[in-house]
Amino acid sequence: MEMTILRRNDRNGVVVAFLKGIVDGESAQMFEKKIIDLIAQEDKFFIINMSETEYITSAGLRSFLVIGKLLRGRRGRIAVSNFNESVGEVFKMMNFDSLFAMYTTEEEALGAICSPGPETTVY
Repeated sequence: MEMTILRRNDRNGVVVAFLKGIVDGESAQMFEKKIIDLIAQEDKFFIINMSETEYITSAGLRSFLVIGKLLRGRRGRIAVSNFNESVGEVFKMMNFDSLFAMYTTEEEALGAICSPGPETTVY
């Protein structure tokens, strides 16, 4: 798995992470560590763009839970965008779509994560 981090220069400082390939045990640990390092630097708003993610295993899902819990404690937000059918099915099958905000496009995710409206998901 490859991961690219972009920082948005908007008023809320949203971090966009692009996951490419298969998110499995080893790569999930790398993903989790990189995001946790950013959280430690006071970043609180994340969009995970999964347009090039082929598949995600239970280890990858666990990383999302760990990151979500950390962000919740810091009043942060995480959203998933641009997921393919396979990744979307895994999230839905595991009910992660009720925990994480999921958007078809990065632009939709950015609009939602930056709006001060009521939370519709746990993380």
